[in-house]
Amino acid sequence: MSPAALPPPILIADAENLDRLVAALAVCDAVAVDTESNSLHAYRERVCLIQFSTADADYIVDPLALPDLSRLAPFFANPAQQKVFHAAEYDLLCLRRDYQFDFVNIFDTMSTARTLGWPQVGLAAILDAHFGVTMNKKYQRADWKRRPLTAEQLDYARLDTHYLVPLRDKQIEALTAAGRLPEAQEEFARLARLRPEPEHAAPVREAFWRVKGARELTPPQAAVLQTLFAYREQQAERIDRPPFKVMGEATLMDLVRRLPRRTEDLHGVPGMTPDQIQRHGRGVLEAIRQGIDAPAPLAPQIEREPDAVQNRYDRLHTWRKERAKARGVESDVILPRSALWDLARRPPRSVGELAAIADFGPWRRDTYGAEIVALLRTIAVIIATLAVLGGAVAAQERKPVPKDSMRVSIPGCTKGYIFTAGRRTVDEPGSVSVPEGTHFRMNGPKKMLAEIKAQEGSMIELTGLTRKGQYTPGGVGVGGGVRVGPGPRMGGGTPGGSPVADQISIDVEGWRPIEGGCPTR
Repeated sequence: MSPAALPPPILIADAENLDRLVAALAVCDAVAVDTESNSLHAYRERVCLIQFSTADADYIVDPLALPDLSRLAPFFANPAQQKVFHAAEYDLLCLRRDYQFDFVNIFDTMSTARTLGWPQVGLAAILDAHFGVTMNKKYQRADWKRRPLTAEQLDYARLDTHYLVPLRDKQIEALTAAGRLPEAQEEFARLARLRPEPEHAAPVREAFWRVKGARELTPPQAAVLQTLFAYREQQAERIDRPPFKVMGEATLMDLVRRLPRRTEDLHGVPGMTPDQIQRHGRGVLEAIRQGIDAPAPLAPQIEREPDAVQNRYDRLHTWRKERAKARGVESDVILPRSALWDLARRPPRSVGELAAIADFGPWRRDTYGAEIVALLRTIAVIIATLAVLGGAVAAQERKPVPKDSMRVSIPGCTKGYIFTAGRRTVDEPGSVSVPEGTHFRMNGPKKMLAEIKAQEGSMIELTGLTRKGQYTPGGVGVGGGVRVGPGPRMGGGTPGGSPVADQISIDVEGWRPIEGGCPTR
């Protein structure tokens, strides 16, 4: 049946109709479920709609009109009834956060599409390809807390669930034919175990350090950012809007750097429009005054994994990537990131010990267990060998960091005394993201430099100190006040006529081998 010919969805907005819905759901083997929340429009998001679709009807529950939804808890926890979601993780976390529901026997159509290696996994693309249905994206960013809901909104919301059970039936056939049903079920069970992060009654005082560029500020500037951030949070909570709709992070950082003292100084600050100045000018100036007088906050230390753990993770990550590429799926379909880290931190010595690893179920143990245990044994031999040879898996003793310098960790390759930075991915280590192809002149103990030079043609991670403010023509800032550039040409000479004395350099403290290919430039 085409969307235009569908009967209207049934709105559930009172206790009597909720009882009817519970009775209707109780006789179904499979029910499609979705939610709509207001994260783009509120300080603290909440579930604003819950959609259900059975073979007979589409239902839309209005949680704002029904403060008690505990009658739905037995349905979500019933192992004999399958709850069908698309992109289940967000819905499950929201429902568990707001209503403390427990979930048993779920099916996720997006997760299944990823397991099967489908080229498109979004619901709109899947419905178009398999049912010829075109979804209207008009209400994707709607404020679902606003009432009354229009008929068009209700129709939009029900299409998120109406076709999910028939889609599930198609996917079960495909999973069975591919022999991947147990793999998919293992992932469904992982999703059902997810728990939301605990909510704080008030913003964490250190949360301002998450603002982009915060760690590059001087201590007095960081104190001002902290008070401005707190002001923004207070205003966002007061008017029930997301903080970014009160003031953007880029505006906060500009205010910190300019330190305006008078209202007229706010004009020209990006983001401080006349309306913004009228609404927040006085509060912003007061927050800046408080920050100037406040003690400088200490930046929280970023905990770094031990080198042996990071080495195992890097190699496991490369193994997963290669496995996924060969199969034509995304890497986390092979093994979730939580399992990679658990393997790296608690490497099992046998296939039997894999049962204690997070999110590493029976299907994955049977399929990948022996291969991973063998890989971990190989890694252990490499780490032990490097430790004997004095390689930097056993980290070199670190020097104190001078005020004009900072410590960096960079992946790349060497040629002679020149280290060339390689591409850094999200999962690769490194305290700064240096542009690929950046050249560093290496300084350090002769023995260690000889070890590093012997790794020519292989990827390593270099750790050491580099001076703040170093500059070569064409250089770029990489954080912490460090400025790096192309460095000396591999074939000799210097770029842009810069003198040799201006070449950027790194005082090497340690190194370790990592996976990956050397940069080509």
